[in-house]
Amino acid sequence: MKTAIHLEKVAAIDLASFSEPARGSLTVVESKQHIPFSIARIFYMYGVPHGCARGGHAHRETEQAFIAVSGGFSLEVSNADQRKIFAMTEPRRAVYVPPLFWHGSTTSAATQSAWF
Repeated sequence: MKTAIHLEKVAAIDLASFSEPARGSLTVVESKQHIPFSIARIFYMYGVPHGCARGGHAHRETEQAFIAVSGGFSLEVSNADQRKIFAMTEPRRAVYVPPLFWHGSTTSAATQSAWF
């Protein structure tokens, strides 16, 4: 089934992260290295109330990577036949969403998140 193949393109990506107890953590995100596209701009949200729904749309050409920098949210990605839900709670993990997939998020805590 063609749509099942396409939905498999939505994928979690483990980002390179370096931690030292005395200095904290550093996570690296590079265009066409960790994220499979060139990053043209970055959008980020913060101060989003618990339970708030955002998104609920698709992009014709834009590729995105969602990252929960602080707090957490639930990311739902779907096509006409299937859906995947990702618990976004780790700043070392991104979820890649190709064009033409519906996506939306619901916060599960006070959230700061970044998407490219």
